[in-house]
Amino acid sequence: MDEPRPKAPLVLDARYTHTGRYSAWLQKTKSDGSKAKWLNSKCSRFFTIDFDTHLFRYSSSDINKDLSVKIRFHEINRAELVRSKDSSEGESTSAETSFKLYYGSKVVELTAETHADALTWVDMLNSA
Repeated sequence: MDEPRPKAPLVLDARYTHTGRYSAWLQKTKSDGSKAKWLNSKCSRFFTIDFDTHLFRYSSSDINKDLSVKIRFHEINRAELVRSKDSSEGESTSAETSFKLYYGSKVVELTAETHADALTWVDMLNSA
């Protein structure tokens, strides 16, 4: 008689398994040196974290991935939520949707749509 096969995980999602890849649109805060910052302080970018190739990348389009900034996992120092000015010391609020990515000598501030999305990105980047 055949032994029962183990069941596959119910959720095969890179956000939780840290395998494969996950992509989403995030808002990237423009750097102080950006010439167009006075027009708009943020711009939308399509971000992909790929656990198989160990790359985190972003581009201005979800179609043309050749023109993207690529960050290797070993370059990532850490990611953390940006504390809102209203939160007391050490406490995060559910309104926090921004987080910072530290890699090499650079810091990038990103904004997700929801607090849960921001927490997920921070978790994925810190596990990279």
